[in-house]
Amino acid sequence: MKVIKFLSFIALVVFFASCEKESLTDVVSNATDTELIADVNKRGGGESVPTEDLPMAITEYITANYPEASIIKVKLKNEEYKVYLDNFQKVYFDLEGNFLREGMSNGNGHFGGGEMIAVEDLPMAVTNYVTMNYPEANIVKVKLKNDEYKVYLDISLKVYFDLEGNFLREEMSHSGGSQEIAAEELPTVITDYIAENYPEANIESARVSSRGYKVRLDNNIKVYFDLDGNFVKEKGFDNDEG
Repeated sequence: MKVIKFLSFIALVVFFASCEKESLTDVVSNATDTELIADVNKRGGGESVPTEDLPMAITEYITANYPEASIIKVKLKNEEYKVYLDNFQKVYFDLEGNFLREGMSNGNGHFGGGEMIAVEDLPMAVTNYVTMNYPEANIVKVKLKNDEYKVYLDISLKVYFDLEGNFLREEMSHSGGSQEIAAEELPTVITDYIAENYPEANIESARVSSRGYKVRLDNNIKVYFDLDGNFVKEKGFDNDEG
């Protein structure tokens, strides 16, 4: 008798567990209205937000602090905007558009944070060191984390200093840092593609990073290529963009 009761209990547990395990795919396939589908999408990683619907404070912050980057997509989750940029960075804002934090990826899923620091607020020892040791480089941005200054240079290099400005170490940047190059340094496959598809345009500038090439044309178009020179996408820009 005890065995029968035990087996009956197990059967009930299996039944209720199967009810709880309805997959996300099943929910989507059974959904019949857009509100339910939107709710499922939100549970799956946040609600997609059109770039034009972002608070102006966010777009202004992105333009000022990431002048070479473009917004790929935006997610709204837990009352935060998560803005994905095409330089392997994610930037977080609250609902009013105030900057919260930044995540950076080196392509292997590693993310880091830190406080953004204005270049003019760096100790003089840091700027002097950079000027002396990297005379051809410019400081892209600076972050302060774990009592260290992390200085990003436009030669795909990160240089670390302590709070007094003493040099600690340097490392190559794999997080989207780009370097300006001359048009003649572009792979032939890229210049051939541009000549064929944009015959009336001229190359204004070009940059290369660990992700690929970005070529700015004088017809208000930026064209992106991977490191092998394969076309990725094109994007329009305003003349006021840097």
